[in-house]
Amino acid sequence: MWTFTPEIDLSNLGPIPPMAPEGGAGLFVQGWGLDGSTTRLVGTAEAARHLGVSPRTLEDWRWKGGGPTFSKLGRLVRYRMADLEAFVSGSLRSNTGGGLAA
Repeated sequence: MWTFTPEIDLSNLGPIPPMAPEGGAGLFVQGWGLDGSTTRLVGTAEAARHLGVSPRTLEDWRWKGGGPTFSKLGRLVRYRMADLEAFVSGSLRSNTGGGLAA
């Protein structure tokens, strides 16, 4: 019979964050935040729902540029929730002529 014996001490990692807070899907990565906080990563479908656009729109933005910052994890595309919020904040306008909101 095989017994697993870890070569590193895993006891100091602390609690594992839930995979789906508030009923949503997502992936958490420890230490991506500047303060070492837990960061939520979401896929294209959830990012599109959050922004109120279609997944195809996000795909177009990735191809052409101009959309929110994203990460490639192998072949997977993931968005940090903080980057989606920053994209929305950076898109605020006071008029249709492009004047930035105060």
